[in-house]
Amino acid sequence: MSISLDSSFLLGMVSSDALAAQMQKRYEPVFVEDEQLDLFPLVEDELLLTLPQVLYHDEDECPVGQDALQSGDPVAEGEETKTNPFSVLGSLKDKN
Repeated sequence: MSISLDSSFLLGMVSSDALAAQMQKRYEPVFVEDEQLDLFPLVEDELLLTLPQVLYHDEDECPVGQDALQSGDPVAEGEETKTNPFSVLGSLKDKN
């Protein structure tokens, strides 16, 4: 399923916690060591944070038929009903 993502963020590059604390609140601190920044993990983290937790799609576009999604269907033909394992206790109770 394809979705559109929209994210905006402001990064402020710092080299210590003290500098990060002094930064304006609208900036997200990014710690840079040895004047080098690896952008791949940074972009990956922002992408993961932007993804929705749950994806929805139109029912018309659903590849699974609606019959398969219904729950609470009666027992299908050919399937046996399971016996209650506690039914024996009921008969013991009646003996007293």
